[in-house]
Amino acid sequence: FVLSPRYGQTSTATIVGTVTDQTGAVIPGAEITATHVDTGRVRVTATNERGDYTLTNVAIGRYNVAALLEGFSRQEVSDIVLQLDQTARVNLELRPGEVTEIVTVEGTAPVLASDTSDVGGVIENTQIVELPLNKREFLQLALLQPGVVPPMPGTFLERNQGQFTSVAAMGTRQEYQQVSLHGITNMDPQNNNLAVRPNVEAVQEFKIQTSNYSAELPTKGGVVVNLVIKSGTNKLHSTIYEFFRNSELDGRNFFSILPYSPPYRQNQFGGTVGGPIVKNKTFGFFAFEGLRTREARTAVNIVPDAEQRNGVFDPAKFGIIHDPLTFNPETRERMPFPNNTIPRDRVHPVSADIMTFVDPVNNPGDPARNLVTNASARDDINQYNGRFDHLFSENDTLMFSYNITDRKSAFPSVGGVSGVGTGTGGFQDVGGARFDDRSQHMSFAYTHIFSPNVLNEIRGGFVRYQHNEIGRNQGTLFEAERWGIPGSENRERFAAWPTLRVTGYNFPSEGRTSIYWNSVYQLANSFTWNKGNHSMKMGWSGQLINGFLQFCFCPGSYSASGQYTGLSQAAGPGDAFAQFLLGDLNGVSKWEVFDSNYLYGQQHGIYFQDDWKITPKLTLNLGMRYDYAQPLKDKQDRVASWDPATGEVIYPDNAPLVIKDPNTGATSPFNPPFPYRTTPNRGLYQADKMNLAPRFGYAYQISNKTVSRGAFGIFNGMNPTRHESLSSFSSPFLFFPSQGPNIDPEVPTINWDVGFTGAARSISTTLWKARPLFGLKNPYIMMWNQGFQHTLKDDLLLDVAYVGSAGRQQTVFYGENICPPGPGNCQQRRPYNKVGLVRSFYTGGNSSYHSLQARLEKRFSQGVGFALSYTVSKSIDHASTDVGSQGDGSGAENPFDVHGSQRGVSAFDIPQRLVFNYVWELPWGPGHGMFETGPASYILGGWQLTGIIALQSGYPFTVSHGSRTNGAGGGRPDRTCDGRLSNPSLNRWFDTDCFALPGLFQWGNAGRNIVRADGNVSIDVGLYKNFMLTEELRLQFRAEAFNLPNHANFSIPNRNMRSGGRGVVTQAFEPRRIQFSLKLSF
Repeated sequence: FVLSPRYGQTSTATIVGTVTDQTGAVIPGAEITATHVDTGRVRVTATNERGDYTLTNVAIGRYNVAALLEGFSRQEVSDIVLQLDQTARVNLELRPGEVTEIVTVEGTAPVLASDTSDVGGVIENTQIVELPLNKREFLQLALLQPGVVPPMPGTFLERNQGQFTSVAAMGTRQEYQQVSLHGITNMDPQNNNLAVRPNVEAVQEFKIQTSNYSAELPTKGGVVVNLVIKSGTNKLHSTIYEFFRNSELDGRNFFSILPYSPPYRQNQFGGTVGGPIVKNKTFGFFAFEGLRTREARTAVNIVPDAEQRNGVFDPAKFGIIHDPLTFNPETRERMPFPNNTIPRDRVHPVSADIMTFVDPVNNPGDPARNLVTNASARDDINQYNGRFDHLFSENDTLMFSYNITDRKSAFPSVGGVSGVGTGTGGFQDVGGARFDDRSQHMSFAYTHIFSPNVLNEIRGGFVRYQHNEIGRNQGTLFEAERWGIPGSENRERFAAWPTLRVTGYNFPSEGRTSIYWNSVYQLANSFTWNKGNHSMKMGWSGQLINGFLQFCFCPGSYSASGQYTGLSQAAGPGDAFAQFLLGDLNGVSKWEVFDSNYLYGQQHGIYFQDDWKITPKLTLNLGMRYDYAQPLKDKQDRVASWDPATGEVIYPDNAPLVIKDPNTGATSPFNPPFPYRTTPNRGLYQADKMNLAPRFGYAYQISNKTVSRGAFGIFNGMNPTRHESLSSFSSPFLFFPSQGPNIDPEVPTINWDVGFTGAARSISTTLWKARPLFGLKNPYIMMWNQGFQHTLKDDLLLDVAYVGSAGRQQTVFYGENICPPGPGNCQQRRPYNKVGLVRSFYTGGNSSYHSLQARLEKRFSQGVGFALSYTVSKSIDHASTDVGSQGDGSGAENPFDVHGSQRGVSAFDIPQRLVFNYVWELPWGPGHGMFETGPASYILGGWQLTGIIALQSGYPFTVSHGSRTNGAGGGRPDRTCDGRLSNPSLNRWFDTDCFALPGLFQWGNAGRNIVRADGNVSIDVGLYKNFMLTEELRLQFRAEAFNLPNHANFSIPNRNMRSGGRGVVTQAFEPRRIQFSLKLSF
């Protein structure tokens, strides 16, 4: 009852049908009228010579459909409910009689998709508002659809500071998703995050398309979601509500050491109002929702214990600690500290002071989880949604909608931002971030009907996403004033707690200031012509994209890997905290884009779609689309690229090649330490023009109860604009003071006293390259499906399909100008040693996906509705996102062999997933035959039980050794045996003995995503009581439980073989949450 079989293109629907007489002969020339019950709007057409009719661009809602012809009585089908982008078949049978005679038949929503071949579903408003939703985020309902999986753990797309923002489907990446509002994109192009998030009371319904959608739809090659905001009607309607949670009834997080649930309080409140401004002509709707959340987030960490802080290291736990000052250049080895203890006078005072901010161990019985914190977080969101509809005439209509989401939030740690309930970080005084965001979305649609068979629609609007992120302690001069680190950040507006990277331990970090906005302006025109047995649509869509970015890692980043406390480089690193305590660092860096990055560009697409009804039983869906994406340009030409054929850095002709000091604004000439050239091509790459995307599908009605459907198509993908943004992170546009060991990798040369003294300033040779200079190929996806639908009863549908996809030219983050594995200075071993590492995107990645999907759906009737979805699948690729994920790594392991080293199961590969959702009105009270009157009716009547149950396999992950023994980069170990355990435990999820440090100057042979985390069980339940105060006034009390049994769902374990907690699970998703609410509606 939640998922509809038709999934079209825009924000309206289509009615098709055939008119016959009692003998089955078709009737041409019959007048067809479709009347919208709630607004009174009438659409009119006539049947063709084959007795068929089509009404396109019909507003969704309830309709009465009638057929009329002289010599026959009027036939009317009442209460046909049109869903978003549905093609509903309404056949009518005329009988001889007077025109004044009316034969009315109660309509039933079409169950079979007998005219379409795409894959997806429509989720109605009833299900949106009645099913239990955590934080009432509408996009969660997309997970009810077969083939759709939750976002990968640990990605920036997983949850945007606690909000559900993305899904993956059919083997396509999360960043390829496209969410539209009234057919206008609702995505931030920088990271492809969801922008405006309308509250569920404002959403009339939404549609999710996962495969083989129409050529009309401009996509990025992934899952497509389109929402429609409610409209006003001829009747005034309104809702007022409050949803409330606190921690008194919540379960404890599995890893919490408190005897009670950490404090949690959430208030979600708001209201809607809609109705006529001018009856039958002008309608309005407005909604507001506020969300206020205060919580203590459980975080699990590994921090140094009391003995370590005093310099005492147990050799059984931490190995032998060697003294960096005792390095012998002849033997290339160091001597151990006596008693494995660092003398007090060798502990650096800055390191000692930093440790006063790192919370002490509070869970000593569990060394792999020795610090468990519950640090405070807050989240305040206001949402405003409005819609205006006007009928100029029966042939001209206008829709206008404006939506705003404002958000202010603060989270205790960068690690805890993922919103999974447990993360690293959560330190009481330092670490974390504050956010101030605003999203705006405007859309309009003007439709003109030239004739019953010809109409035109102009649709346009914009989306704008503004994001401001600063450190939790922004303005505090830790580095410059408290510690006196030379060359560190001394501007209060950018100063914060720095980034500390100590291998094998969790340390607090802030460090980042990110201020950006992005806008997408969109205009589209579609022309529809129904001619004979062809329903044709053709059109154009265009987008103007621009964006601003100010990015700064101004507080320093300081790293300690244990390189200097091991016996030697050949023997491997020692304990990293011991090195940190001594004040010896592997490197220091900070970076800041000098001026604002301002990108702009255009994208255009044209298409033709023909739904050709060859016979009454066979329909072909034919389409062709072409897209072109103009290379994005920077307003000031502050971008760079690199030519691997010559080793030259490339700038636009008018690029400002000067060094600008961010502290003073003073400029000086730029004398690049590498060869370079300029080009008149401001985008620095040639756009891919080979973007034809043909589509073919069919639907064949085998019988009145069975339909065969199948399709194949090509769908162009588009990468997020952050690729182009990164191209400004190159010299001389990036202030990048940094340094590492510059004499001998065995001898420490950097410490707190040195800091940034002598660090290269603004002439870093590390570059970002957004696209290949020549031969760029946009990613594309081939999708196909073959399935059958069968109605077991009038309201019970079985849908079984094989669905597959294959991606080509997918981006993989990797490095160019890599130094080959070997001894000595890495820079000197690079192919072009005047240039450093070039961070780039390889565009030769592939993907494949195969699945069997089944769905059993009962439309809501007689008080019961449910849908059961099951998917068994396998997804393989070279990269599952362009920037990596928590379990998948951050790029290609071996840049010299991307195909060989990267191929593995996708990070979002879920072999099996089952979802069951239901709504059941308990059979007591008025209209149910039991307890219909009296006190029993009042007490027992009006109860409703709803729920969502989801079970799925665990996510795969990649094991890392956390060290770079090959002298070039990479982080996977050697795999000496299988590594998977038949009976894994939280303290030993995989066999850590099967993974070893690779040989010196060698790549590890362990594959990508070869181990799998625990599966996930989610049981959400709602129990509601409805009180009819008057005939139209209803009060609803709701009690909802998310993760009702408080089942512990675990994230991936610690996969770093250098960590003391390797193989240990330290994170759990949210525990049980209980929510109560009251909602008054009329």
